[in-house]
Order: sequence, then structure tokens, then C-alpha cells
Amino acid sequence: MRWCILIILVGMLTAGLTVRAGVIQTRDGKIYHGTIKFCADGKITITQGATTTLAPADVVHLLMADPPPRRIHGLLGEYFQGADFTNPKGQRVDPVIDVRWPPGTEVIPGITNDVYAVRWTGQIQPLYNEQYTISTVNDDDVRVWIDNKKVAESWTGSQGTASGTINLLAGKRYDIQIDFVNRQLDGVLRLSWSSRSQPEEIVPARCLFANVADNPNAGTGLRAEYFANSDMQDLRMTRLDAQINFHGRTLPDMIIKGGKERYAVRWSGYLQPRYSGTYTLATHSNGGVHLKVAGQLLIDDWQRKVPQDHSATVLLHAGQKVPLTMEYGYGGYNATVELFWSSDKQQREVVPQECLFAEEKPAATVPPNEFASEAPLPPQGIILTDGTVLPAVPDELQARQTVKLRWGTHDLALPAEHIAVVFYDSQVLDPGRTWPADNGVLMRHGDFLEGSILAFKHRNVKLSSILFGIKNEGADTLRAVLFTKPAPARTPVTVCTTDGSVFPAGTLTSAADSVTITTENLGTLTLLAGDIFSIKTNP
Repeated sequence: MRWCILIILVGMLTAGLTVRAGVIQTRDGKIYHGTIKFCADGKITITQGATTTLAPADVVHLLMADPPPRRIHGLLGEYFQGADFTNPKGQRVDPVIDVRWPPGTEVIPGITNDVYAVRWTGQIQPLYNEQYTISTVNDDDVRVWIDNKKVAESWTGSQGTASGTINLLAGKRYDIQIDFVNRQLDGVLRLSWSSRSQPEEIVPARCLFANVADNPNAGTGLRAEYFANSDMQDLRMTRLDAQINFHGRTLPDMIIKGGKERYAVRWSGYLQPRYSGTYTLATHSNGGVHLKVAGQLLIDDWQRKVPQDHSATVLLHAGQKVPLTMEYGYGGYNATVELFWSSDKQQREVVPQECLFAEEKPAATVPPNEFASEAPLPPQGIILTDGTVLPAVPDELQARQTVKLRWGTHDLALPAEHIAVVFYDSQVLDPGRTWPADNGVLMRHGDFLEGSILAFKHRNVKLSSILFGIKNEGADTLRAVLFTKPAPARTPVTVCTTDGSVFPAGTLTSAADSVTITTENLGTLTLLAGDIFSIKTNP
């Protein structure tokens, strides 16, 4: 029997939204720019001076030019000199709250002594419908609010810990504020969470959202590859790092799990200077360092040692991106590695996120392809057998049973056999990916481990492998779990939404401020116009 559910999506924008800017290409090859409206009579209109009315069947490609701004992962930190939050010195997005600043550290340019305060704000998104314990290790004072409720406090003027509990819903984003004050010497703060299904861990960046728009012209930081050995062969994790600025604090725990005594990191991407001139690039580290900029190997010292500085000069041109690669190797629990720059016009500072790019972006003067914008990719989620992608991960999956999961603000239930893949890395959504015919797990280091999935619960997988026997793997070691190979049929229409969902649709009809589609696995869905990123007719 065909499984059919009706879902009414609550819009991420206001429910009364009627028009949005965008571009439409029609079957006769014409391209229209203007404000797009989905009408009650089933038509789509686009207006720029004159109004053109189209039937959905006439549309080959529709792309919204102004989807709601995506949030940057992490929390926005506002930094203050002094302990009373009245003397601001700057702000930045911090991916996680796991800091240790020894005395004398330049926490942010402008803070000149060890009395300072930081206020982090944004949103936190839990993975489970459970009571969470929020805890801190702090030196000195901290207060934590979630959903306008104070859940943890340690305000004694010295080092300590704090914890509290709060009931949270999976997938829902809650406002979070953290106030931290350092009064003397070391500044330390670590924010962790745990629940019945969530092992205690530092709250990861993928579950934190800063209240700033994702400016496409702003720096992204650098691609960071973390290895569990110094020869960079055992890749454990890839992520974006806003800066190379680890001073007296550990690199991710994942890298040194299992008694690993040596590890390495490779940062790569592009550097974009603000000014033209000869720059001094300098490193401060207690491990081996390689630094290559614009094809020149500037620093080459791969010896573990006490913290020491290296520097070299390179000619850079304002606004021109040049390739940058930096490698760091170390063994221990107190990693120190920083990258600075300076010139006659640029004061010395840690190279900021706004000048670092994980990928080379085209210059703003190059006219963009009108339909080249990529749909947002969810950091984790599921792929259904019909090719539908949803940014939601089930708590548990058993054969021949109904799977319950939370998607946005909705609780869904669907047969387990409709779930083909659970993924923890958006790179698996590459349209060119070929999935193996057999089920198994795709590891973060790239290997595919074939085997029967015996159990999937609370993000942990129990696998029976012919080569390795019974193995247990957690989400921190996996990129994806393959239950069955996705076999999507070619559908007339593909709809992408702003949360990263992808719907291969058999039919599409327009209504007032919404469209209704039919899909093989989910049946009939109504999507609000404010949530649509693109609509494409498939050849």
C-alpha cells in the first residue's frame, strides 16, 4: 500500500508573504526577472514593470534571488574590556565555546589586560526530544540562558563548574546567551551538553547558529583536515575553521582519542589581503609548521619544540585571492598554533575570518550565471529511496517498522524501508556520487565498510562485516549509513527549499502563496512560497 501523508510546512518567513524577487526561465527560452507570486488561481506571476502570468507547466526553472539568509554555524561573540560589558572592543563568530586564554593572550585586538568579558548569542538546535543537561567548566564567571531561561550559573569570581537541565525538542532552534567574565589570569570556558541519547560533548558548531547573515562575499575561514598521525594519512575529520588561532587549548578531542600522541592539521584555502604591499606572515606554535602562500614555501620547520615564532615576507595585492596552505604537527593536549600578518598598512593581527576563504570565489565583476546558485545543503539528514532529501536524522531505525523523526517543527512517521541513507556530511549529496550496491557505512576517512546493519540507535550503528566481524561505529566516525541504494525515478519536477530539502515531484500545482507537490515516499506536500529556493522542470 502506498504510504501517503499530508504535511503543511510552517514557513520560515512570515505567513503573509506574497512576493519574492527571483528569475524564471520558460519553455520557449525566455528569461524573466522580477517579483514572483504564487496565485490562488494556480498561476505564477512575475513582475518587473509589466506582469507576466505563467502556468506551472510553462516554467523550466524558477530560482528565488532572495532566500532567507542562512545562519553561520557557531555563536556571535561580543568582546569587552573590563567586567561590566560596557566597553566593546570587537566581535567575531566562534564555532564552539571551548576556550583557554592564558594570561597576556590578546583575546581580540583592543583587549589589553586580563580583565575582560564576552557575551555569546545565537541559537542552539538539539538532536533529540529529551531533557538536556547543560554544563560548563569555567574560570572565572559564567551565566547561560536558553529560551530566555537561566539554566546554568557560576558567578563566584573564581574557577568552577555550572550545570542545569532543560527540556528541548529535536530540530527546534532556541535562543541562547552566554555571559562570561574573566577577572584575572587564565580565562577558561567550555560549554557541553548531554541527554539520555546524547553522550556528553562540547556543543558542536553544527548545532549552533550565529545571529548574523551569511554574506556570500565575506570570508568563510579555511578548510581544516584533522589527522590522527603526523604523516597526515589517518584523516579523522574535515571542517571549516574561522581562523588559525589555537592558543593554549586542545584541538578537537576526536583527533587524539584512543591514546593518539601525535596528530596534525592541514588548513587550506585562499588569502585575500585588504591592502597591496609586502606582508610579513608569522606563525607562533609549539609543533612543526609548513606555510605555503601563492605557491611559495615560506616556512618549513617540522620539528616539535617549545613555542617559537617563524616569519617570512610575501608580496600581496589588495582584493586578490592567493592560495594558502598551512600544516601543523604536534603531540599532546595543549596545542598552540596561530597565524598572523602585518604590513606597513596592516597592523599585526591573527589573520581574520573575513580574509580567509575555503574556496576561491569568482570576482564580483564577473556576471553570474542566472541559474548557477546552488541550493543550500543540510549538514546532516536522510535520503529516501525516491531521492527525497530531508535535514532530519532518526533517533532509531528498525526494519519493517515505522520511523519517527522530527523535521523542522513537524513530527513525521514513515516506513523504515523508505529510508535509504542517513548522512552526517553534506558532501555525500554530490549529484555525481555513485552508491555501492550493498549496504554498509561510509567512514569519514573515505573508506566504505560493507556489511549488514544490525542496529541503528541514538546515532550509533552496529554492523556485521564479513571482513571485520561485529563493529560499532558512532556518528563522529561516519559520513553516511547506507541501508539500501537510493533508486530515484526521473520525475517531471524537482523542488528545493531553503532548509536544504530536495523533493523529486510527480506533479506540482500553484495556489495562493504556496505550491502543492506529490512525491513517491511522502505523498502530498504543501510548501509555502517563502520556503521555496528553486523549482526545476526535468528534461
